Parts: sequence; C-alpha cells; structure tokens
Amino acid sequence: MGGSLRQKLPTFVLATIIAMLIWLYAEGENLREDTVSVDVMFVDPAGNKLAIEPRTASVRVTVQAPTSSLAAVKKISTVRLSMQEKPGLETYPRQMLILRERLASLPDFERLGAGVLRTDPETVSVSVQRLEPVTLPVELTAGEVDLKTAATVQPSEVTIAVPASLTKAVEGLKLRVMVDARAVASFTPNNPYTLELPISMSEALAKALGDYAIQIPLPKAQVNLTLRSQEETYEHPSIPIRTAAVWTLLDEYRVEVVDRVALEGIVLRGPSKVIEQIRRGEVKVWADIDLTSKDFETPITSAPVRLTAPQGVFAETPLPTVNIRITKRTTDGKG
Repeated sequence: MGGSLRQKLPTFVLATIIAMLIWLYAEGENLREDTVSVDVMFVDPAGNKLAIEPRTASVRVTVQAPTSSLAAVKKISTVRLSMQEKPGLETYPRQMLILRERLASLPDFERLGAGVLRTDPETVSVSVQRLEPVTLPVELTAGEVDLKTAATVQPSEVTIAVPASLTKAVEGLKLRVMVDARAVASFTPNNPYTLELPISMSEALAKALGDYAIQIPLPKAQVNLTLRSQEETYEHPSIPIRTAAVWTLLDEYRVEVVDRVALEGIVLRGPSKVIEQIRRGEVKVWADIDLTSKDFETPITSAPVRLTAPQGVFAETPLPTVNIRITKRTTDGKG
C-alpha cells in the first residue's frame, strides 16, 4: 500500500500545481473596480492653432479592469484629449464634454482592458477657438534712466496670436520694453550701448487678454541708447549782478556796478537735470557782491563776485572782479 501511495504522489502534486495555475489565471482575469485621480489635458493636435481654456482638469475616474492590469491602470496620472474648433455650436466657443465617453476611447485605458464606468465631474466646459495674428507696436519706457537722446528699439512691432474673440479688444494696445537703472548701472555716460531686454505686455493689453496673456510667448528686443552724463556744462549768456550788505548801509550809501550789469559767457557745471532747468530759465543763478561795513568806511572801487546757484552747480573758472562805485546818499535819500 505504501508503494502504491508513493507511485500516486507525483501525479497528485502535478494535479495540484495545475489547479493552482488555473486558479491564478482565473483570478488574474477577474474584473475589479477602483477610482483613480487623473489630470486631463486638453490639447491642440495641430499645435498652436487653437486657444483652449482650461488647459487641464482634475478628474476622478472610476474604472473596471482585470486584476492583472489594475495596478498599471492606477499608475495613469495624466491623459490627453485632442480638441477641435466647432464654431457652429450655439455656445461657441464653449464645448460641453461628457468625460466618460471621451476617456473610454483613449488608448491609455483600452490597452489595459479597462473600462470607464463614471467620472467626477461628469462633464466639463472647454472654450476652443482659433488663434488669429495681431501686430502690435513696441513702446520703449525708460523710467528714471536719464537718456541723452531718444533710444531706439528693434523690433518696433511684434505679431502675436490671440483668440479670435479678443482681436477687437487688443486693437490700438501696445507691447513694451522697460529700461531700468539696474540694466544700465555699468554704462558710461555719452557712450552708445546696445542691450537685449524682454518685451512684455502693457497693463491694458494684459487686462484685455485676461488669463490667456500668460500663454503668449514674446521675443526679446535690441535697445540702442546713450546715457546722459550726470554732469553737464552750460555757457550762461547773462548772469545778473546783485549787491548784498546790511540794509542800513544800503539805505545810507548807493552802490553801482560800473560798466556792466551782468556777467556774460560764464561756463557752469552741475547735475544734468539742474543745468537743463537753468538753460530753460526755470532756475535762476546770480553773481552776488558781498559788502561789509569796512568796504563803506573807505569806499572800495572793485569787489569779487560770488555765484549763487543750486547745490552742485559751480563756475568752471573763477568769477571776475567787477568795478563798483560807492557814494553817500543825500539827506533826501536821492543821489
């Protein structure tokens, strides 16, 4: 009997192994249900021909798949849905997508034998419209940077692609290039420079484009500029001469500048903005004669002049001495 059992044991083991393999195979083909989170990307198959909003949607997808492929299904984190423009829709440019129908046909799930049972949300509204070219001017803004001459920018205009519904809204608006002090900190005044700066949208343009503004790629611009020197010179045609003394002395004595009433051809140097104000007559400068009581005791006939000007402005050469005449006034205050 023992021998008979030993003879049957290999057959029993083989049958057991075959039964286990059959069970494992059947178990592997059993369908299981599970829910995964998937980012759905709405894409333009033609590439940059359509404006799509939103670009992505987060969706909970309930699937039914064989046990053997369920782990692979759960690894799906992103899928792509191709979109097309449908201008005939009543809600153009918005399309209402039934996500279960669209996702069920994707190869991401089909190749794993997974069926899409339901989605949360069930539908999503997507705006799909064609992009149209619009050419806008590029405006240069220098801010606080003091330029010697007007800077030039190339390109002077740029063509961008905007959603068809926004072409009217952006008409007359501008792109811009901004030059700030940091970009030119190492530049030497009065020398020409060329630098590359990004082109950006004006506030009005960005507002008109809304969320779509961040999807528009913009090139860089070549800017040619020359900085104004921090100091400039100006040959003043006529600086008036004034006399200054204690008022009681001026009440008793008469002071006259002989042969001239102003200094001519004096070269001034100072901060560019202040020199420009002096050049335009917005800021006055004077040549003052300061007199003391001693100058009246024995009347002097000549005196140095002092420049009275805004801080930082001075004469490049010493101011001349001018001839003066001091006479005592008559008792009636005349003469």
